[in-house]
Amino acid sequence: MQTSGGDMSTPELPHTTEKPECRLCRASDDLRESHIIPSFVFKWLKKTSATGYLRFGEEMQRRKQDGVKIPLLCGDCEQRLSSCERQFSENVFMPLTNGAGFNPFDYGPWLAQFAVSLSWRSLIFMPTMAPLTHVPPQHSARLDDAAETWRRFLLDDQRPITPFDQHFVPLGFVDSHTVPSLPPNINRYIARSVAIDVVTSPEQIFVFTKLPFALIIGMLYSAKPGEWEGTRLDPPGGHFGRGKHLGLPGGLLTYMCDKASRITSLNNTLSPKQKQVIESSAFKDADRTANSGTFEAMLQDFRLFGNEAFKKPDQSK
Repeated sequence: MQTSGGDMSTPELPHTTEKPECRLCRASDDLRESHIIPSFVFKWLKKTSATGYLRFGEEMQRRKQDGVKIPLLCGDCEQRLSSCERQFSENVFMPLTNGAGFNPFDYGPWLAQFAVSLSWRSLIFMPTMAPLTHVPPQHSARLDDAAETWRRFLLDDQRPITPFDQHFVPLGFVDSHTVPSLPPNINRYIARSVAIDVVTSPEQIFVFTKLPFALIIGMLYSAKPGEWEGTRLDPPGGHFGRGKHLGLPGGLLTYMCDKASRITSLNNTLSPKQKQVIESSAFKDADRTANSGTFEAMLQDFRLFGNEAFKKPDQSK
């Protein structure tokens, strides 16, 4: 699978003296600094971290207090999206963060609204990070079509979103596996990473939004829709996870493993100074570290891989 390689760094945006246009309702108004990935995710990551700080992708050398925000929505539209964010956080995200996987649940229109809002924000933000040149030219019009379909749905949830459907993939800690190439930080990737991307392969093109313990997939093109089993969200609501059987394309796991390995590579580029900053913060409050989500994810990887979980790629076995 090919990707845009986005790292969630904040782009430089042009300044203007005119009132900008809200990207959702398209009214000219003062815009809020809107999160691409909702703020509740970063609040949880900070609260459950060993250090109280965040580090992201290509900017791993710098500690962060929050996720990326850009002038995007007017106050009314910000409030419009906050309702489904709150319901997702309370009904899905927080139950998932115990790492034990998911239990089937009933959902209302709020789940598709939340998924669409993430895919829409990710899709309109990605080109500000890097041109989406990896999308085949014959499918490039789908990007604009999907963004407009999702925008209109967010304003009126009675509108259809097909063929740009939304899929939800809950994740839990991996406690056993038979995958030879599974990276030894897979549980840290599942539990502690966030990311957005536009992913392409000959059979699939989709917007990929990674939250701790969850994926949101906004479909742009699929030659094999049957590979996604039990993950599609019904906009009016429904029951998710009947029988707990979910079917996913094999390439999705390969993609996620590549991204997990990339995180290890970036961690290995940390300067000695930043490594000392992290160690000092962790040892400053030993109780916090021991009870943190960071430590739990590391422990899960140690249980799965032993010392291999913490070896650098160039270390001999």
